[in-house]
Amino acid sequence: MPENRLEELTERLGFPGSADFVRRIEELIESLSLPLRATEEVKDPYEKLEVLVEAAMKDFSFRFAPKTLSREQVSEIFKNVF
Repeated sequence: MPENRLEELTERLGFPGSADFVRRIEELIESLSLPLRATEEVKDPYEKLEVLVEAAMKDFSFRFAPKTLSREQVSEIFKNVF
């Protein structure tokens, strides 16, 4: 990811710095038992979809998003990633 894009995301999401943002993403991935690298085998990407959606909906920072998203919208975002 280009550095300026990472900094923009970090700022928009309210993290004090990009290292904090990246660390939080890695913690989320680890807590969901997902692979850290895209090159790692993912047998069924939708297997953890509900876990991802639930974690996103419960995340404290979700309350401060500029737009309120429904569970279905969050699910669609994750589906588009896969």
